[in-house]
Amino acid sequence: VPYVGIGALACGGLASFCWFLFIAPDLTWRILAMNFAFGGISLLVAAELRPVRNNGPTEKILFVLSLLSGVNFFVRTLIVVIAHGPFTSYDGFYGSSYWTTALLSHALLSLLIALCLFSAAALDVLKALKTETFTDPLSGLLNRRGFEERGMLLLRHCASARFPVALVLADLDHFKALNDVHGHGAGDRVIADFAAKLRSAAGARGVAGRIGGEEFAVLLPLSDLAAARLFAEAVRTVYSAGHVDGLPQGTKVTASFGVAARSG
Repeated sequence: VPYVGIGALACGGLASFCWFLFIAPDLTWRILAMNFAFGGISLLVAAELRPVRNNGPTEKILFVLSLLSGVNFFVRTLIVVIAHGPFTSYDGFYGSSYWTTALLSHALLSLLIALCLFSAAALDVLKALKTETFTDPLSGLLNRRGFEERGMLLLRHCASARFPVALVLADLDHFKALNDVHGHGAGDRVIADFAAKLRSAAGARGVAGRIGGEEFAVLLPLSDLAAARLFAEAVRTVYSAGHVDGLPQGTKVTASFGVAARSG
């Protein structure tokens, strides 16, 4: 939140309003001071939303509404003041074109922004619920359901584009024995640590998931069998050479891998 910018515009607008109210009384300048301050805040909000406007329809609508709000405060006010002003007193002011357009435009924009924010909040809740449904809480990877859904989508895309795609399966070795000796807390840390390395290796392109207790899978688009084998060997080497926090020094945890690929 741009607190400094909002504070400067709010304080500047309030100071100007007070100046034209107590020191140099002028109704027209009070209107301009108030509207320009609000317009500046609206454009500042639009500037903050600009980098995320392409993240989805809600962000884009909020960005457009912020721009419209700024234009409304600046352009509408200037047009009405130039066409029907200046306003010297409150006589007939509440029946003027300025007051009528202000009420209508502010009410409409406020309602649209409120509805958009309500929709954004509802979409965030739905997104969070969907994430919980498809994400394994311990590893942070997709669960079996999420992996199968995302994987099927990726397989269809690769098939339609005739891109190769590879599957890497991983299984932590002797995991039951590790749980029995060191406890389930240590087992959980092993799973979380392995999942973090797998997710880092898969990057944004690959689809990684935990499909069983100690079983993991990664779907790699644009990868043939050789690339999948290199990926598996890299993760296997890095993981077996590392140490998991919470386990006694010298305790090594390893994993076994299998690879398959589709080229046609």
